[in-house]
Amino acid sequence: MKIEKESLSTTITDEERAKAVKDENGGSYTKDWKKLIYAPNESTTYTIKEGTKVIGDWAFAGCKSLESINIPNSVKKIGEWAFDHCVSLESIDIPNSVTNIGESAFRFCNSLKYVNIPNSVNSIGKWAFYHCVSLKSINIPNSVNSIGDYAFLGCRSLLSIN
Repeated sequence: MKIEKESLSTTITDEERAKAVKDENGGSYTKDWKKLIYAPNESTTYTIKEGTKVIGDWAFAGCKSLESINIPNSVKKIGEWAFDHCVSLESIDIPNSVTNIGESAFRFCNSLKYVNIPNSVNSIGKWAFYHCVSLKSINIPNSVNSIGDYAFLGCRSLLSIN
């Protein structure tokens, strides 16, 4: 018996976009509801559906009004540029199911002050928190074995890293 490994790619394919389904808040997901493709730009708060495994590349990019995000414990990966330029996002609690934070995931989140990285995370992509000028503290657990280049470049308010 051949067991297929579940795909946790953060890349959004044309086929996934073509067959996307929408939630009650206007967010787009793959038809199996496992990958968030797109969140509406005008949202101030957004709750990702329980059972979602991946926040796709660029899912929240440019959501300038987004102030808070609820990520369920089912999410394993945060895609590249997922929250790029979410300039109103002040804090994020990454659930202990997430193993990877993608390249430039929180780039230019100018209002982001606090990030909690759980013990489940093993890699933080390059430029992940680039230019998060309000970021004051961040904890990096022992589980992280890879931090990409320039991950915290431009974080001029960063006072402590644990």
